[in-house]
Amino acid sequence: MSAFLPEAFEIVVDHLLDPQSPKSEPFFRTAVGRAYYAAHLSARELLLAKKRRVARGSRGQVTHPGVIDALRSGPNPGVGDKLHQLGKLRERADYDLGTPVGLPEAQAAKLLVREILSKLNNAT
Repeated sequence: MSAFLPEAFEIVVDHLLDPQSPKSEPFFRTAVGRAYYAAHLSARELLLAKKRRVARGSRGQVTHPGVIDALRSGPNPGVGDKLHQLGKLRERADYDLGTPVGLPEAQAAKLLVREILSKLNNAT
């Protein structure tokens, strides 16, 4: 059995934004979150596989800012900036319940994850 590939979360994003799926705020918020984790976890695993230095937290876990910083210090720092931007969208979708998250935010997240994943190998 092979390990789960985090970029597969992009399939969930596509499903949630499919014209045939329900269009409501919980779906949009979930799509933003899955887009972020597709990008973040793919970047983390690639950085670790390439033995890149990534900041760790007090319990030894790789941190979200550590992944972004490692990407920013690589050959294509814009990928780190895009992941940071996607992370801000995710934080809004997950924690800012007073601000609506709709189709525009979910579509922006979808574009960001596609761009990040397409450039990831050249950014680490």
